[in-house]
Amino acid sequence: MSKSEENAAPLLATIDIKAPDKGRASFVSVAHGQMRLAIWRSRASKKRGSVLFVHGLGECIEKHYPTISELLERGFHAVAIDLAGHGLSSDPPPERVRDFSAYDESIDAALDQLRSRRLVPTLAGAGTLDGRSLAADGGGAPTGYAGRHIPVGTDAGHLRL
Repeated sequence: MSKSEENAAPLLATIDIKAPDKGRASFVSVAHGQMRLAIWRSRASKKRGSVLFVHGLGECIEKHYPTISELLERGFHAVAIDLAGHGLSSDPPPERVRDFSAYDESIDAALDQLRSRRLVPTLAGAGTLDGRSLAADGGGAPTGYAGRHIPVGTDAGHLRL
């Protein structure tokens, strides 16, 4: 994906939880329309890496606020996206949802944004990379993405997305 155009996007508060401080959200152009992406940079003295959050079916960025807050305190940068057809992201054509290509595109766009900001991401699904996210394919969006894009036998300790 080439340089993505970005426009400011809101971070919404839930009934019980407000957005973690200092987050910035934007709409990033993707083939299906616009994807909402949010980035929080840790202010901890020791930076430990970056985590990309990919929500589950029917969820959105806001679901991860408590975990994002905890990780920020522990020195991790946090990035969260609304997958195609979720939260404030555009709806993709139905055929792109059935084959998960719109979700792969969303994750690719998020990874591109992270690389452009020099943040080394680790992929995290609903929970961790445990396959509960969008489980229609039996493994979830992040797990399915990993299966389609990371060679078999790759040592996770040396994985750079």
